[in-house]
Amino acid sequence: MPSDRAFSAPESARGDAPSTPTEVALARIWASVLEVDRVGLHDDFFHLGGHSLLGTQLISRVNETFRLRMPIPQIFDTPTLALMAEAVEAARRSESSEDGPPLVPFSHEGDPPLSFAQERILFVEQLHPGTTAFRIPGAYRITSPLDVSVLERCFTELTRRHGSLRTIFAATEAGFVTRLLPVHPFILTKVVVSHLPADEQAAETARRTREELERPLALSTGPLIQGTLLRFRDDDHLLLLTLHHIVSDGVSMAVLLRELRTLYEDFSAGHPSSLRPA
Repeated sequence: MPSDRAFSAPESARGDAPSTPTEVALARIWASVLEVDRVGLHDDFFHLGGHSLLGTQLISRVNETFRLRMPIPQIFDTPTLALMAEAVEAARRSESSEDGPPLVPFSHEGDPPLSFAQERILFVEQLHPGTTAFRIPGAYRITSPLDVSVLERCFTELTRRHGSLRTIFAATEAGFVTRLLPVHPFILTKVVVSHLPADEQAAETARRTREELERPLALSTGPLIQGTLLRFRDDDHLLLLTLHHIVSDGVSMAVLLRELRTLYEDFSAGHPSSLRPA
C-alpha cells in the first residue's frame, strides 16, 4: 500500500488532502482512472469527468486493491473520495468479521413475483438498455496449472446448486416474474494470448476486459453469469467473471468464489463435491 508521501495535494487544498492509508490508496486509483494529477477528499467522481464506464473501471480497481467485492452501483452511493474511503473501511471490517451469508435459494413454485429491489433494477434496465451499472465484474489471476474442462464443470455445478444463477425475468400480462432455466453446461469464452509479445498481451487483455464488461447480460433470456478465460501460459491464466446484480451481490460473489475453489480441488482429485447441499 502506498505511503502518505506518495500522494500530495496543493497547498490550497491541504486540508482536503487524503491522510489515511485507505484514502491515499484510493486517491491514487482515482487519479489514475480519471487521468488527473490530484484528488481531494471531497472531490466528486462525476464532477471530475467520471462516467459509468470509468466507474466500472474504478470499482474493479478498488476491489482488486482491497480484495473486496463492492458492486458497480457503489460509485453512485459514494461519489466522493471521503465517502468511498468510509465504505471501503466498512466493507473490510465486515469481510474480516464474517464470511457472509450463503446464497438464498430462490423459490420457483409457479412464477414468483419480483422483489422490490429486483423491480427497481429492472425498471432502470428498461430506462437505460445496455447499461453496465448493475454488473459485478471480477478479475482473478490463476498462477498454477489449470484444467479448463474441470473449471467449466465447477461453474456448471455452481449453477446447479444456486438457482439464482440460472434465473431469468419474464414479462407476463400481470408483470414480470422470475423463471428458472434448466442446468446447461457452463462454457467459458477462451482466449489464448501466449503467442503474443508482452505489450500485445497487455493490449489484448485490456480489450478483452472491456468486451467482457460490455457483453450483454440479458435479463429475459440469461445467462446472468458469464466468464472469459485468457491463457498467458499453461500455468498463468486470467479469469474475467461477470454477474448481474439482480441475482447476486458482493457477498454472494465471495461465496461463489470459495465454493469454486473447493469444487476445483474436489473434481481435480477425482472426488465428488464436498460442499454441503445449498
